[in-house]
Amino acid sequence: MVSLAYFTKDAINILRVTKNADKAHTILLVDDEDLNLRVLVELLEDDYHVLTASDGNKALDLVKNDPNPERIHLIISEQRMSNMTGVEFLKQTIPIIPKTIRMIFTGFFEVDSILNAVNEGKVYKFLAKPLDPEDMLVAIKEALEVYDSRQKQLIGA
Repeated sequence: MVSLAYFTKDAINILRVTKNADKAHTILLVDDEDLNLRVLVELLEDDYHVLTASDGNKALDLVKNDPNPERIHLIISEQRMSNMTGVEFLKQTIPIIPKTIRMIFTGFFEVDSILNAVNEGKVYKFLAKPLDPEDMLVAIKEALEVYDSRQKQLIGA
């Protein structure tokens, strides 16, 4: 697998969005590579509540056992993990947190995998590895804007 950790701490600090004291959104990051999780947490933790899981089973347990799983607004999962694919994990979260936005990052793009992810895992966006931190932040911001927009439509605001 390709590591995300090719950019420096200074690059992350430059790209961080304006600090948000309320941290209105919660993001669940799922990857079986610890270095990737640490880098992503560092990139996001100042602006979002960040939860992590080191594989699909642990992530699914986290979602199932959370007293308020609806607080998870965005899930970003690696596709190729040791015990379960990202799509398999995401598919199992749909009945629990249907409004959550789902994204996958991977270094392997196969047409069947993409179609399966969209159709079965309700994936909003694919991100290609190696990830560029600026692209990642833009994709997250856009995904959370979609989430917020959907929520406003549901409450009629």
